[in-house]
This record gives sequence, structure tokens and C-alpha cells, in this order.
Amino acid sequence: MAHRIVRLTFDDGPCPATTPQLLDHLGRYRLKATFFVVGQNIACSEGQAILEKIALDGHQIGNHSYSHGNLTAMTAKQIEDEIKQTESLIGSLDHGIKLFRPPYGLYNPLVDQIVRDLGYQLVLWNVTSLDWKKYYWNRRWVSHTMRQIKPRQDCIVLAHDVWPSTVAFFPELVSAIQKLPDTEFCQLDRTHTF
Repeated sequence: MAHRIVRLTFDDGPCPATTPQLLDHLGRYRLKATFFVVGQNIACSEGQAILEKIALDGHQIGNHSYSHGNLTAMTAKQIEDEIKQTESLIGSLDHGIKLFRPPYGLYNPLVDQIVRDLGYQLVLWNVTSLDWKKYYWNRRWVSHTMRQIKPRQDCIVLAHDVWPSTVAFFPELVSAIQKLPDTEFCQLDRTHTF
């Protein structure tokens, strides 16, 4: 098997009850991830403080819309507002790396065009943890994720920093990935979309 790269991404946060704990785990393992943040979660001072900590710790910050709605059911103006509102809240904390993940992974030619026009790279995933599904809570999501990572060389892992079971069993996931031969963790770059 050739060299394997694993890129960790977390959607839907930040969440005061869970995201700081995940940041602690990432720091302990010296790992960098990408956080696709929802604008309404960073519109308050508590959300902004967590966002600043994410950036300070060296993680990437991506835009995940303002309200986490289905962009394919919106007008061009609404889509643009969803992205721009969140962009203004993120400010310079994204260090100019404009990554956008549409809620639920739903997009169409109009969403594509607006994302591009606003200077973003649309990023999806090729490994899904399903950590948001009740069936996969606790450690089930870890084995589900590992089954998808093992056969792939380049993985963008979708997880969520808002679920307690994701944060609780994240060290188990890292440990399982570290046992794989010739595998390293990397951050996203603008060429990775899936």
C-alpha cells in the first residue's frame, strides 16, 4: 500500500460543551484539523472565543454557511448572504484560505458558481463517520470510519465537533489510525475537494 494521508474535518460547531475538549485532544496528539463553522454559532462572544482558540492552535477554519440550511433550496442572494455573513464573522482567522463546505453536502450549479465567485474552494469528503446518527454513537462511529480509511490513500474524514460521543471516542480513532502502516495526518489544501 502506498503512503496514506488522513485529513480530519469537523462540521457544525463550534459548541461550548464539546469543541474545547476536542481541541485539547488535538493538542495532546499534536494534530491539526479543519473546522467548518456555522455562522450562527460564532455570532456570540462565547462562539468567537472558541473560534479564536481554534485559529490560535493552528487549525484551519472553513465556512459552513450561517444557518446550516439547504442551499439548493435558496435563491442566489440567500446563498451569498449565508456565505458572506459567516465570512464576516470568521474575519482574518481563516488566514486567507477560503474553504467552503455546503450543509449536508448539498450543492448544485448555482451554489458552485456563487462559492467560486466569492473566492472559495468547495470541499466535500470521502470518509463519513456518521457520528451524528444515534446508532453510531459511542465507539461504533470509530470502527465505521476505520473501515473506510483502510482501503484509501487520501482521506478527508467528516466528523462533527458538536456530538459528545465524537469527542469522547476521538482518541480511539487517532490511536487506530496511528496503527496503520505508512500513514500521516495532514490539513486540507485548496486542491482537495472530493
